[in-house]
Amino acid sequence: MAICLDRSIEMVSALLAVLKVGAAYVPLDPEYPRERLEFILNDARASVLITQTHGLSPLGLPLLKW
Repeated sequence: MAICLDRSIEMVSALLAVLKVGAAYVPLDPEYPRERLEFILNDARASVLITQTHGLSPLGLPLLKW
């Protein structure tokens, strides 16, 4: 699981939720260059990315609406 959020209450909530379910996470800084983010995501083989809507555009990922 990867978390790419700005420092905010949402980030703290996401970290606590991930830890509560017993999962591990890879922290990603939204300010990293796109290539660095892609490398980290591929290297970690993250199956889930928690981010904000504006965090998706640098990665070129589609937005999934529930």
